[in-house]
Amino acid sequence: MKVSHSYSNWLILIIVVNFVVKAVVASVLELGNDEVYYWTYALYPDISHFDHPPMVGWLIQLTTANLKVTHEFFIRLGSLLLSSVGIWLIYRLASRIGSERTGIVAALFYTASPYLNIISGLMIMPDTSQVVLLLGATYLLLTSVTSQNPSGKEDLRIILAGLLIGLAFLSKYHSLITWFGTLLYLAIHNRKWFLRPSLYLSGLLTAVMMLPVLYWNYQNNFISFAFHGERVDASGLQFNAVAFMQFILGQFIYQNPLLVLAMIWALVQVYKRNKVHVDSYANLLVYISLPYILIFLAISAFRFTLPHWSGPGFIGLVVLTAKMLTANPSSWLNTKRIAIASNLIILLVLIFGPIVVNSGLPFMQRKVNKNDVTLDMYGWHQLSPKLDSLLKAKGIDPQADRVAIIASKWFPAAHIDFYYAQKRNINLFALGPIDQIHKYWWINKMRGPLCNHSRFFYVTSFPGYKHSSYLINDKYFTSIQQTDTIRIYRKGKVVKTFEITELKGCLPQKSDTLQP
Repeated sequence: MKVSHSYSNWLILIIVVNFVVKAVVASVLELGNDEVYYWTYALYPDISHFDHPPMVGWLIQLTTANLKVTHEFFIRLGSLLLSSVGIWLIYRLASRIGSERTGIVAALFYTASPYLNIISGLMIMPDTSQVVLLLGATYLLLTSVTSQNPSGKEDLRIILAGLLIGLAFLSKYHSLITWFGTLLYLAIHNRKWFLRPSLYLSGLLTAVMMLPVLYWNYQNNFISFAFHGERVDASGLQFNAVAFMQFILGQFIYQNPLLVLAMIWALVQVYKRNKVHVDSYANLLVYISLPYILIFLAISAFRFTLPHWSGPGFIGLVVLTAKMLTANPSSWLNTKRIAIASNLIILLVLIFGPIVVNSGLPFMQRKVNKNDVTLDMYGWHQLSPKLDSLLKAKGIDPQADRVAIIASKWFPAAHIDFYYAQKRNINLFALGPIDQIHKYWWINKMRGPLCNHSRFFYVTSFPGYKHSSYLINDKYFTSIQQTDTIRIYRKGKVVKTFEITELKGCLPQKSDTLQP
């Protein structure tokens, strides 16, 4: 497809401005709970992990030169780069099924989505690679399975689509839903594809990509599938109106309210066949989009879910909405208004979000507030020198005295590990049940026996986390010696308090068996 000069300039402008603005944000914000936890995937790489497959860890290894540079910007750089690729891909995809103007509108809708452009395109998450890989797969599927007279070119494209879906599976398990939607489309609209060997070769390639994750789970009692299965198991549960409404509200927030309303309008137009002609492209986009949304919508009716789980389903809806809005020239003015207004919302979030995190809001109270989610990304740089000073005041050299830091959960364990322990060659152990410490169940073993260390300090923020007493008696230690306090300030106000408790009498741990 040849891109006209004017549209290519607009596309480059969108990509560059988006990258630069987010690069600034990525540089000034400390890592969030999930982001810093995925850093452990790069620190201790494996063919799979407790929570997710390995792709996000590999991406962090790549952009940090295998953790030789660990500034927040480089941890997030893979997300910034792949987001730029995503904008280009969605432009190509939308231009293919519409016009170059459709492509520009789709690119603007992509940047206006908090999920696609911030959660997946700024923060370093498993969704980062999943979104771009599924975008590529969607492009290949649209240019192959919609053909009523497929040839070798279409065969190659569907084979490559299977490869990309398999790689997306290495990001997040539910990427396979794209296959479900594709097969449903073929069963209803284009059955002749079931006679083509390329379809089965494509599926085989996806399966081959899944093998490392399946093998790791086989070695570990299928612990990941047990964990995620419990999170989505709705059997025997009653309707939960709060969870259901929370999920619906989350879709509006994560995808931008203006975009969601436009998407609903586009879906309505698809099924008004007497007003809008629906081609095979639009049909396929619906089939590979709605299952993501409807499956998790159904689960949310019975238990609490996270809004970003359905995120990949909005990739196709962004393209479909751009197509429907630009199909009618009279709607172009409204389309521009939607694109501009929705991007202004995102720009405000990107500008004021870091200000709120690093400075707080005027009406924030002086007391410690465990419900202030902005504190997940604040205070860790401040904690490190204060913890150094505390240990120095006790006459402790962390390395010579073989200090071990103890935490109770994967958060704040990963934050303390990244911002403090690893920079000083101190081993951090997260002690607790596997559903609370996650990958640290394996990290603990790789860092050697706990009792090989001589000084032990339990670090936890208060309120909101476990008291050190859970470590005493017949569990890990025999006694608590002393508790000190470190206060974290934001604009002169105490916003977070850490308790540092020295523990005595390390008890050797049994080699426990992994249980799902």
